[in-house]
Amino acid sequence: MVSLVPFPTATNISTEGLQYPLIKEDLSFGERIGTRNKATNNEIKITFESGELFIFINH
Repeated sequence: MVSLVPFPTATNISTEGLQYPLIKEDLSFGERIGTRNKATNNEIKITFESGELFIFINH
């Protein structure tokens, strides 16, 4: 389980190796966050352009 929580915002987020990938998406706390996604690989990749992003991994 992987959750992405912006604090307060993060822009142009892209992910690889998740069940629900993000492709150049913006997240904003209280409006849109990326919780409860699932890893489909042993390795995942998360990139973003600016802002702060908390990444929670539960395994």
